[in-house]
Amino acid sequence: MASGILHGKTILIVEDDCQLRDPLVEVFEDLGCRVLHASNGHQGFKVAEADKIDVLITDVHMSGGDGVELLQRLKTLDYADLVVLLITGYSDLSVMEAYHLGAAQILTKPFDLDEIIAAVIRNLTPREVRWKGMGDSAKPARLIEQDFPTLAITPNSGSVTLGRRGIFLPSAEKMPPPGTPVQFKLRFASGPIPALEGTGVVRWVRSLLGDHLPRGLGLDFDLLGDGMRADIIRLSDELKLQSAIPRA
Repeated sequence: MASGILHGKTILIVEDDCQLRDPLVEVFEDLGCRVLHASNGHQGFKVAEADKIDVLITDVHMSGGDGVELLQRLKTLDYADLVVLLITGYSDLSVMEAYHLGAAQILTKPFDLDEIIAAVIRNLTPREVRWKGMGDSAKPARLIEQDFPTLAITPNSGSVTLGRRGIFLPSAEKMPPPGTPVQFKLRFASGPIPALEGTGVVRWVRSLLGDHLPRGLGLDFDLLGDGMRADIIRLSDELKLQSAIPRA
């Protein structure tokens, strides 16, 4: 499975510590990937401008351009399908902001190579396959069943907002903590689809109102019901959504 998904993919690794960067380069080359690398965000952006990449693995804190700035600059390029993995040891970047900027997954230092390989494989797997269920999802610990005005594409008060990999789910109730697997059954009074059902994982929770952002949580899809997957993929592709999980 790994060789089939990874073979021939172009991976850009941006890391200022060669003791961390070199093992990543070596392991992905051994797996059949074409690997490019840079030591900071400014160099990484120049590489991405000149060469189409499939996966970006980047540190967050680097001198000479950090990973956050790199993600923001990549929004000016045609990289809607780019798989972004952020690696951090410490960071002022919240999990919510990372997913909003387009990160598919956040990994912490010291990292495990097998964990990074598994994350790349999972996130390179096409959504129509991944959202049928990868067979490794935890049993949902909670059911979220609720009615909403609409499934929104842009922030809309009181509405669920769609991203490329999940949704912002507004909530006035007690919310499950990050990492909780949940089942959801959402119904919409109007909008592009009448309902959304499946399972997912809570990636972040915003309990307090701040910066005019509503209470709610970021939900990463694991599985979507039959007949819904195609609609969600079509919507996100047509509208070129960039956030993995929008913050509102």
